Amino acid sequence: REDFEGPFRNSSILCQIRSRRRPGPVTWYKNGVPITGVTVAVGNVGTEVVAESRVGVAEGEWESGAVFSCAVDGEMRNTSKRMECG
Repeated sequence: REDFEGPFRNSSILCQIRSRRRPGPVTWYKNGVPITGVTVAVGNVGTEVVAESRVGVAEGEWESGAVFSCAVDGEMRNTSKRMECG
């Protein structure tokens, strides 16, 4: 997660996928509810395909303990203030 910046105290969370093949769709969730309107950038680095997707997060959402998840090809990773700060 990036630092919260700007007058609205927003940040973003990055989901990066590195694979030998193009990954399937990236789906973001906030507390288990799908987030819509998220984009994915895909490129090649050497022999790997790299896909990156970001979701915007307001400081209030982060401080509330919301859990954000990124799911790709049947795998899911979660992050939240509690997980990041122990």
